[in-house]
Amino acid sequence: MTDLTSPESFRRELLLQDLKTWNDSFWKNEGAGESRIKFYITLVTAVGGGLGALSQYGMKEGGNPALVEVSRELVPVALVGLLLFGFVTFTRMVRRNQVTDEYKEWGDQIRRHVLGDALFERIYALKPKEPKLRDLWNGGLASMMLFMNALVAGILVGCLLDPDYGIETAWVGGLFGFAAMVWAQRWFLRRRHEKARKDYKDRDGLRKAAGLAKADG
Repeated sequence: MTDLTSPESFRRELLLQDLKTWNDSFWKNEGAGESRIKFYITLVTAVGGGLGALSQYGMKEGGNPALVEVSRELVPVALVGLLLFGFVTFTRMVRRNQVTDEYKEWGDQIRRHVLGDALFERIYALKPKEPKLRDLWNGGLASMMLFMNALVAGILVGCLLDPDYGIETAWVGGLFGFAAMVWAQRWFLRRRHEKARKDYKDRDGLRKAAGLAKADG
């Protein structure tokens, strides 16, 4: 059992308990992000399957032809719902990435305190650094959501244009819808990244100020 009679031992044990808690929270946060993606994919599959089944039932012999028209009218409504839900999921994935970075940062700070800067950097080969804007092509879950949302937006624009302007205009409009949704989500991602960098600098400033105060004391 750890001796907690001295203040230093007590502080060390408290920091190690915090490190354990943040490590557990890190993995829970990662799992929550994967669960959101799985739920969204399941929802898209269910909506697409339901509309397809409704249309097939209307077209088969003895079915109700009116159901085909109903299913066509429901497609844009369903796509709008999926797009809204997908964008909310995307924002949650961006926040999840930022929380992951914060857990890593706090864990590294504790390890530095326990091991010392020289030993920490020799073992982990890590230096303090600001959060980086994740590459769009890194294959992460946020990037996956970004492209799925853009695809839904493109299909939505195409479906709205096709009845009145034809398939060629629908394809062009769909490409513009895809590109516009990519741009909108990238803009949101950059704004969140700027906030994360500001928060990091504020925390780093507090740490440096606390270190100077300790040295002066």
